[in-house]
Amino acid sequence: IVFDSKVSVLHAHQYAAFSENSKKVVTEVRFQLGMESLRVVTTHVPGAPFGCARREFADRLAEIVNGKKLPTVLMADLNFPEKAVHPLLLDRG
Repeated sequence: IVFDSKVSVLHAHQYAAFSENSKKVVTEVRFQLGMESLRVVTTHVPGAPFGCARREFADRLAEIVNGKKLPTVLMADLNFPEKAVHPLLLDRG
């Protein structure tokens, strides 16, 4: 995560690796912007179409947002393949 230290202060940083690919992580970073705080969560979910990483990501994200209440920006490559997304898009036109 790249940020401008003249505008924001890095307040906290933590991450958790996925069990099926420890090179990929869910990262949570908290910034102080003047009197306001902002949380950024980023990840690249491992690509197994229906693997356990999706549940791990959902559980980790729930832990993060159910903790300290902060405005949160999620930036992620969720690796939803067409075969997983297509049924959800059929009724969207």
